[in-house]
Amino acid sequence: MNAPTPPPNFHDQIDVYLDGLLSQEQRERFESALRDDPTLRHAVALQGQIDESLARLYTYPGLGDIPSPESQPAASKPLPAPRAQDRWYLKRTSWLGALAASLLAAAVYVYWPRAEFTLIPAERVYQRTLATGWNPAFVCDTDEEFVRVVAERFGQGLLIPSATPGVVLNGWAYSDDYAGSPISPQTMILMAHAQDAPVMVLMDTARNDRKVDVPPQSGLRVFRKRIGRLVLYELTPLDRPIVIEAARLTQ
Repeated sequence: MNAPTPPPNFHDQIDVYLDGLLSQEQRERFESALRDDPTLRHAVALQGQIDESLARLYTYPGLGDIPSPESQPAASKPLPAPRAQDRWYLKRTSWLGALAASLLAAAVYVYWPRAEFTLIPAERVYQRTLATGWNPAFVCDTDEEFVRVVAERFGQGLLIPSATPGVVLNGWAYSDDYAGSPISPQTMILMAHAQDAPVMVLMDTARNDRKVDVPPQSGLRVFRKRIGRLVLYELTPLDRPIVIEAARLTQ
């Protein structure tokens, strides 16, 4: 008689899940476990915050900082591009020193009392925000401030210009304000109006991405846009996206 197969240890898959290296089938199984296991959700949230902090410490130079081929010595020879698995290995090993320095802070984070993160439907966030007056937690007064806020949260600058025709950017809220999020604990919520209609944009890193959908009876539509390392979802009563179409990366 064959021994029963033990259930998978999903905690061993946190790193590869966050790095987007799971297959579609593995990702679906992992996210199913994520919905049912609060300990696993907490571990994923913790690792995601550690990785985000480390990413800001080890930021790659912008294109303007990379010497042009003409400025290189004639005898120099370009190195081959690293394979995907090599990039993953190098990224992990290069962070070991900083990770060791972060252990104390991580331990404090683990044992400090806080509200547990939960997944909540996107339409519920939209409807609750609309019912409470569409009041943002804070407002960016300039485009430069908008870029800085996004960069500080996600390690990558992005701008939706305040002068976009037909768009009014009302302000921001954090997913923490809702004791949950349709995507992850890092999600930022942008409140706006497009053609006078209240529109909400959910912004997060692409590795935190999960499918965002709304039921037909909500009267909303969802449009997705991937830009750089970020993913944006626009919840709108209109039949096309307007706000996320204006989004662009910044240096």
